[in-house]
Amino acid sequence: MTHLPASHPAPDLLSRARRGAPCLALATAVVCGLGLAEIAPAHAGTVLRGRVSPPATADARTGSPAAPATQLSEVVVYITEKPGSGKSRLPGRGVRETIDLDDDRFDPPVLAVTVRSKVRFRNRDRVYHSLFSVTPAGRFELGSLAPGKHREVRFNHPGVNNLFCQLHPASAAFVVVCPNWFHTLATESGDYALPPLPRGSYVVHAWHPRLGETRRSVEVTGRDVLRFDLSF
Repeated sequence: MTHLPASHPAPDLLSRARRGAPCLALATAVVCGLGLAEIAPAHAGTVLRGRVSPPATADARTGSPAAPATQLSEVVVYITEKPGSGKSRLPGRGVRETIDLDDDRFDPPVLAVTVRSKVRFRNRDRVYHSLFSVTPAGRFELGSLAPGKHREVRFNHPGVNNLFCQLHPASAAFVVVCPNWFHTLATESGDYALPPLPRGSYVVHAWHPRLGETRRSVEVTGRDVLRFDLSF
C-alpha cells in the first residue's frame, strides 16, 4: 500500500443528480427523501432503494435495541457482481476523501470509498496522533502526525480497513473500500438508494461496524425502481 470529513453525510440529492443520475432515479429519490451515491454512472438502469433494519434485540435478557437509529447512518450498502457473471460491468474510479482527527476522534468514523481512492488523514487536534491499520485489506502505519499536518493513504484493495491511533487506543474508524462506485451510506433511519444498475446478477451487501455484514442476491432486468430491504 502506497502512502499517499462532524459526521460525513452523503452529498445532497440534487448535487448528485447533476453529476449524471438519470431523471427516473432523481424523481424517485426526491419523493423518498433519499440520496444517491457520490459518483453516478452515465447509463440508466434499475434503482435499488430500501431500508436496512437492525436485529430486533441485542440482549435477550434486557431487550435493549441492537443499534439505535442514529447508528444506522454508519451502515455501508454496496454492490458486488455474482461470481461467474462474466466480465465486470460495474465501473468505478478512485476519488479523494478526508478523515479528520478532532477531539481524539475520527470524523467521520465510517467512510466508504471506491477502490484505488486516496484518503487524507488530517490532524485538527492540538496533540499528536499515530495512525495505523493491520487489517487484511491493507496494512499501513503513518507514524507521528503533528497538529495541523496531514498524510494520505491509497486504498488499492476492496475490504474493510480498521483504523486506530497508537496514542489514543479508544479511537477507531473504518474505511470500507468498495469494488465499484455503486455504494452509499444509509440515513439515520436506515434508508438508502443506490445509483441505477445495468442488467445483471448482483449481491447487495450491508455492513456495520458492530453488526457485521448481511447480503442478498438480486437480478436486475430493466429500467425501473426496485424496493429492496435488508436486515441484520
